[in-house]
Amino acid sequence: MIDKLVKIKGGKGGLSSRPGYKHVCEPATAEQILRSLKKSYLEFYIKEKKMNSIKFSHDWNGKLSKGAGIFTTIRKSDPKKNDYYGERIGEIFVLILNGKAIGEATLVDIWSCQFSDLNPPLLMVDTGYKEQLKIEKLFNSFKIGKKDRVIVLVFDRIS
Repeated sequence: MIDKLVKIKGGKGGLSSRPGYKHVCEPATAEQILRSLKKSYLEFYIKEKKMNSIKFSHDWNGKLSKGAGIFTTIRKSDPKKNDYYGERIGEIFVLILNGKAIGEATLVDIWSCQFSDLNPPLLMVDTGYKEQLKIEKLFNSFKIGKKDRVIVLVFDRIS
C-alpha cells in the first residue's frame, strides 16, 4: 500500500496535518514496490558496504534519468578528487540525486584539463544547453571559471 496526501474539496480533511487534505492508501503496483526496494537496498548497500558513490544536485539534461548509456559529469579539479576518481576507474559507483540512490554506473575514464579547453559539443551534451552563455553561467554557479582546472568523469550506466 502507498500512503498519499490527496487534496479534497471542502471540509477540514481527515487525520492530515494539512487542512483540506487527507491520507489515502492505494494498492502499490509491482513497479512501485520494486523501485522502493531497489532504492532502499542501494542506500543500505552504500552505508554498509562502503560503496563508491557520486552525488548530483540536478539532472541537467536527463542523463541520469534516461537509464542506460554513457554520460559525463564535469567537476572542479583538486588533487584529492583527482586521486580518488583516478584510482577507481573500472569500479561501480552508486548515483545519488538529491540524496536518493537512483542507480549504478561504472567509471570508464577521467581526464583533467582547463575549463576553457573543453570543446563546445562536450559541454552541450553534458549540460543540455546550446548557448555558451547559459553553459558558462551554469558552471559559474559551481564556482568553475574559464581558467579553472576541471575533471571530466565518464560513466557507463548499468542500472
